[in-house]
Amino acid sequence: MEIVSNAPPVRRSPRTAIVLVVVAALLGAGAFAALRILGNTPEQAASTQPAAPSFKPMKLDVARYGARVRVQIRHAQNSARNGLIALEVYYIDTGGYDAPLSALGEIEPQLRFVAGASADAGTVSVWTTPDRAILAVQGGAGTCVALGRHEGAAVTYASAKVSDGGCRASAFQDVRFRRRW
Repeated sequence: MEIVSNAPPVRRSPRTAIVLVVVAALLGAGAFAALRILGNTPEQAASTQPAAPSFKPMKLDVARYGARVRVQIRHAQNSARNGLIALEVYYIDTGGYDAPLSALGEIEPQLRFVAGASADAGTVSVWTTPDRAILAVQGGAGTCVALGRHEGAAVTYASAKVSDGGCRASAFQDVRFRRRW
């Protein structure tokens, strides 16, 4: 079967062709580097199959660790934002931030809401009063990220290093929050 088209062929200048080739090469190299950096998970390292050898192990290990920690911190920040959205939905329904943890879990079932410490990015530590709320989530490398919300005020942000894994929202009651992380 032959496809017939009446459209004239697309003519590109040599400059456009070179730019397209460079962009394609950069995207390919970037995708390869990202897959290489994020490719080895702890499960793969523990499996019987050895990881593919790397050409510069020391440099690549540092890059992988840095990227993984940044991803874990971003995941914690996203979980805190999603927890805040659940809290805002509760606030709209009831007029107060003092939500029971079970109600927040029903609004956002992907997260686990606790009054104690957050152990991972899927667990959100919550401290509330009728007019104020703080949510904290454990990120990578001991980083604890928090969101604060006062009734009628903008959302504020804070982060701290925790050494004992005790990322608790109640610990941020007296911390000065900022406009961004």
